[in-house]
Amino acid sequence: MASTIPKEVKKEFIDGWLAEASWKVALFTNASNCLTQSLYSACTSEVSSSGTGYVTGGNTLTRLAWGAGSGYVDTNNAYIDASDLSWTAASFTCRYAVVYNTSTSRIRAVFDFGSDQTVTSGTFTIVWNAAGLVKIS
Repeated sequence: MASTIPKEVKKEFIDGWLAEASWKVALFTNASNCLTQSLYSACTSEVSSSGTGYVTGGNTLTRLAWGAGSGYVDTNNAYIDASDLSWTAASFTCRYAVVYNTSTSRIRAVFDFGSDQTVTSGTFTIVWNAAGLVKIS
């Protein structure tokens, strides 16, 4: 097994992901099977889009970018970052956020909020970690 992978090689992985058409974030309830799936289309129990401020398929990620080295995490890590997401006039409960490629349905990451997150007639916001959305160490 390799002892290290240069950050430039990690960037090549990320460049391949960023070349994909579009990424979205979909929200799922605690009854979802999304932690064991590789495709968004195979996930069950997406948050209802019936008058809840949520649209099936989720919101599009913007400002997808890569970073590596100085000024990011450290000199050996590369990551993908994106703008935070918000759903306004929202009334729903979710447990998971699934990041996926819209053209292939491939899941790129699943975020478990650790417990149900409920919003009632308000704004639901996901604030990504300062270290990025996805980190390759």
